[in-house]
Amino acid sequence: MDTIGRPALKLTALNANDEWNTHTVTVTYDYAWTAGYRKPLTITMGFMALFVGAWVVGNMDVSIGVKKGKKV
Repeated sequence: MDTIGRPALKLTALNANDEWNTHTVTVTYDYAWTAGYRKPLTITMGFMALFVGAWVVGNMDVSIGVKKGKKV
């Protein structure tokens, strides 16, 4: 459920040998606080739309005949 894409990190090493196996690469980045709420909000709104749609369809009168008490 990625809404705006997935971040990607590409590392390229030239002349890498066994000496570099002991080194650790640490990647840090800034993450906006609003981005943390994007996925839960999207999922919540999707479920809400699903339930509202089911409610609307459930309240529709799809009968073919005329109900008793009503005159045409």
